[in-house]
Amino acid sequence: MVHCCLRSFGAHVGLRRACLRLLLGLFIGDVASVSPALLRMGLWTAAVEAVEPPMRHQEIDVDKLGHDELLDWISLVAELISLVTTAAAHDSQLFLWLANSSRLLHSWQVSLEGLAYAGSSAELSLACPNTKVPQRATAGNHLGFQESRISKLFRGYCSCLCSLINLLKTHISDAESANPSLPGVWDSVIDFLASPSVGAFLAESLAEWLPIAPQRIAMMALSSLSALRLLLLKLQSSKCLASDDDLLGRRACAYFVRHESLATNASNATNHDIVDCTCLVNLFRCSGAAALAAWNANFGQALSRLAAKLSVSADRPSLQSQPEQQKLVWVLRMFFALLSSSEDVRDDAMSWKDCTVSTQSVASDRDKENASQPPQLAMLLLGVRAAAERNEALCIEFLSELERLLSQEAAIGRFAELLLKTELVPWLMRLSLKKNLASPVFCRLMNVLCFCGPALAATARQVLLRYLGQVLEMIRVLSKNQKGTNLQLSDTWRHRRLVAGLNFVASLPHCTRAAELLCGGRQLEGAAGRRSMAAPAVAGLDLWLDLVESSQVAGAIALPVSVRCAALKVLLSLVASSTPHAKNWLLSCGRALPVFAKIVQTGAAALVELVLNILWVIVHNNQRALPAFRQHAVLEAIDSRAELAREGTGYTAVMLRQLEAILR
Repeated sequence: MVHCCLRSFGAHVGLRRACLRLLLGLFIGDVASVSPALLRMGLWTAAVEAVEPPMRHQEIDVDKLGHDELLDWISLVAELISLVTTAAAHDSQLFLWLANSSRLLHSWQVSLEGLAYAGSSAELSLACPNTKVPQRATAGNHLGFQESRISKLFRGYCSCLCSLINLLKTHISDAESANPSLPGVWDSVIDFLASPSVGAFLAESLAEWLPIAPQRIAMMALSSLSALRLLLLKLQSSKCLASDDDLLGRRACAYFVRHESLATNASNATNHDIVDCTCLVNLFRCSGAAALAAWNANFGQALSRLAAKLSVSADRPSLQSQPEQQKLVWVLRMFFALLSSSEDVRDDAMSWKDCTVSTQSVASDRDKENASQPPQLAMLLLGVRAAAERNEALCIEFLSELERLLSQEAAIGRFAELLLKTELVPWLMRLSLKKNLASPVFCRLMNVLCFCGPALAATARQVLLRYLGQVLEMIRVLSKNQKGTNLQLSDTWRHRRLVAGLNFVASLPHCTRAAELLCGGRQLEGAAGRRSMAAPAVAGLDLWLDLVESSQVAGAIALPVSVRCAALKVLLSLVASSTPHAKNWLLSCGRALPVFAKIVQTGAAALVELVLNILWVIVHNNQRALPAFRQHAVLEAIDSRAELAREGTGYTAVMLRQLEAILR
């Protein structure tokens, strides 16, 4: 009977809907036995054919079809996709079979277009009550019924889209772990999600006239869709989803502002608030167009105002400070997601709002204020700074976002200069020297300062030199054993702090003064004057060589390869600097070349590569270095890697061949 009703196109739409609901109930009740039975009886194919669109989607016209008839058909398709997505959760192969062998996705796409049109018509009728909407009754009770029916349809379709997107994300993630190529069987589903009808439907689902329930589900669907786009971009797939990002960005931001997500009067961030924030972060990161549309709609200013309110609340020593700090984390993520995906947004956020004020006329107070107004990004950072200093989790998020933005090549120069002009870099320096500073905060902070080193060297060299001396003292303390005199780092975080400090020193463009600080404790009397490893170096080249040589000397405590590599980076930055005597200092210490030769012979690959770079920089166009290289058997160490030099094709093999040619 169900098969006959579904096959009969003359059957009433309500009867066909009842049949689909019956199948859904049977399926939920006993999946194991009902699913094979439906397949054997051909009911899946009959169900898809029962909802064939009454006309092609290019020809949808409610004047011809009728508004009520259109909603009836959309409701019928809703019953089918609810059945199919429920079955797909248990058997994804069944969904793939229907998607690739029937017109299921076509019917779904056409129904989304029809529902988006019905929603826009309802919005127009509410905004302009006197506007004539085709086939709409003018009775108030019927109008309310139709709107309620449309809102329920929006809610059901959004839920089904969420289920489909999550299913696709799961299978793509599994395929990524097993095979980096995207399985082609899902291409039809990705094409469906990339269609303009899906984007237009989600944008219409966020219309202001709809109840809050379908809008919340639409934000969930948009969040999942944006996360799927990010996943496809990560896989570098040619199947990248594209939709009406401008409209989606404006609608999503308007929803966030309209419903006061992360409101300051709420005790804690609700699950809906987190979904809204995640949706916007994913949308901005995957689409520069959506980020630019949101910025042009003054969403950045709204976030800045919200951050200012939350910062004031977070500074208060009360029980409410922790929820406010959690909300501030989400505000930072949304704001920096705006900046990271759009160069136009970054340029505007970092621009000083200078207003030319005529000296011949009396300027208003507002003009004077705008003439010295700092960039919007600086205002946000300065507002959050005090709260970040008091809360470890907020500070880590604050520094992580700074590091992510600085890591973008297009933004590093201007952003570093902005941090200097707004006194944020000196604040970071003071914070790094704070006693009992948490190790994760210190490591993040030093990573941020690494990007600011060149700007500091160009504009505030004296400040940088003073800070460099303090960092060197910190490295000396970290390199000592707390209980004895051997080089020993007590735990993993001490290693990480040491690596962070060494990376900062290596990132600086060393001038003569900085090079003298790094080599200040050098010993020039040669190998005979080498001190014992039992007495740690107080300064100079011996400090860096102790860190490099720690695992090769008896009595020394072995350090991780990461620490030894960081110390070698410091030496590489020193010999590659503009200081004319740096190479001679390294050669004359009498200890460096034997250490380097031993690493070339027996060291790890990462250490060997850095040592070869140092040796090449020292000997290139420097004939006076050749006697020292021969004296300390550097060529013999390179010959020990002859097989790699002959047969290798990587960077290390190239450096070995070049050094061999120079030294011979």
